[in-house]
Amino acid sequence: MKKSKSTVYTTRFIKENNMIALSVSDVSLSFGMETVLKNISFSVNDGDRVGVIGVNGAGKTSLFKVITGEY
Repeated sequence: MKKSKSTVYTTRFIKENNMIALSVSDVSLSFGMETVLKNISFSVNDGDRVGVIGVNGAGKTSLFKVITGEY
């Protein structure tokens, strides 16, 4: 199946006063006609503990691949 990206996504790593944050805005990803991620936005602040959970095929790995630039 051919992979295609849709919409614009922004990932920023911010370092100010020893505070590291991750901000993700409007992440969308499609594989052909199948939309895997649609308009995902969140931020993680210094000291936050975050877990990503979901059933198989929910898009967890795809989200991380978009954030890291692999997709």
